[in-house]
Amino acid sequence: MIVEPGDYVLYTIRVYNEGELNGYASKIKDALPKGLEFVTENEEYNGIWKLEGLDSEGRQVVSTTWFAKGQGAELNSTVGDANYKANLLYALKKDKAISTTNPENPDYLDAQVLCKVTESADSSRVLINYAQISDDSDENGNPIDDIDSTPDNFTTPTRDFEDDEDFERIKVRTSGKYDLVLVKEDKDGQQLNSTATFEVTTNGQKEEKTITGKLTIAKDIPVDGDHLTDDVYVIKETKAPDKYCQFDGTITVTVSKKLKDDGSGYEKSFKYTVVDSKGNDIDGKTTDDDKVNFHLTTDYSPYKDMAASKQALKFALLDDVQDGAFTVDEDAITIRDSNNKDVKNLFDMYHVLSDEGRTDAINKILEKSGLNPQGEFYLWVAKSPVDYYQDYVLKNNNVTVTLPATLKVPAGTKVENDFYQIDFGNAYKSNLVSFNCSGQKM
Repeated sequence: MIVEPGDYVLYTIRVYNEGELNGYASKIKDALPKGLEFVTENEEYNGIWKLEGLDSEGRQVVSTTWFAKGQGAELNSTVGDANYKANLLYALKKDKAISTTNPENPDYLDAQVLCKVTESADSSRVLINYAQISDDSDENGNPIDDIDSTPDNFTTPTRDFEDDEDFERIKVRTSGKYDLVLVKEDKDGQQLNSTATFEVTTNGQKEEKTITGKLTIAKDIPVDGDHLTDDVYVIKETKAPDKYCQFDGTITVTVSKKLKDDGSGYEKSFKYTVVDSKGNDIDGKTTDDDKVNFHLTTDYSPYKDMAASKQALKFALLDDVQDGAFTVDEDAITIRDSNNKDVKNLFDMYHVLSDEGRTDAINKILEKSGLNPQGEFYLWVAKSPVDYYQDYVLKNNNVTVTLPATLKVPAGTKVENDFYQIDFGNAYKSNLVSFNCSGQKM
């Protein structure tokens, strides 16, 4: 789970009875890591909890006896009352299937605890919350021994976990940042490594940059509550490498930053236009030649060294192409990592021509990500999410997809091509702008 400083986190501790006897979870403990604070003033969730103090690891320890025999919902109840034995957890019915029907098998109860994130946004720590059953009893309230675990002995995660305890990891989201890079290529899609000079105007401030290969327009620009504005970059090439064409026009990139609709963090979106010397809008990836290259580069920097559950590991890339605007040479598509290694075989590629061409598997990915591309699109899905997560996402080893295409529209026509990266099932727009040169003046 990814959170931000000041966020509230509501943990649900679910206690199952997988034993052979009916019984009570007489006492439940939760050890909150440093960086999470128990919200003492909240009665709705935390009214049933008692703050015991700090343990040897500096964690706040809270406990509740709300679910013990005669406590909580059972308090003052007698035989025949609706809440009589309301806290009792019935034994696992081994002759019946595990189910979520009513009554549940195995039987369970939920305890919830509300915390506030106090960890700094610059922290790289993963916060681990530990919960356990520290005391239990039989149906009559008599103490019993847990045959496969030792209650109230939980300290650190350096040993194997017992079945009366569980943990949950969260990581504080660092202040959102973005990089903006421009790559100049020849008609074969090869990066030009000769020196060129650009005039870059950032929010009205001009700067001359002489670079070889890649032009870093902006780096580590924050996207947070103090910078919710539009950043505007205007790029113009003033001196081209020898023997190569000069881009005769300007590229304008607008980076819009705002709070996400659900309030969970900040998002960025990039809009760019390319205007030639005659004032024609000529899409950011086109030239006077009809042979062009489109690029998608991932950004895994927010997830470096982040822990995540296996169930959350879903990674993909999507190109929502403009129907009828161009054709892609699929055999020439390349996918390379940050070390220029060919990693195309790490993905399954799907080329969907229409809404009717979507399979159930594709629809499931799109529904989870919130994307709904219309008509034609390309989708690349990581074959082994666990390996991809470990070798690329955690290490911020980004990949670049290059699509060689042939334009089918008249010169000067604006071509829209939206790229997305899908991380942990959620979709984000790409942040790399590039253009290529055909060897003739544009």
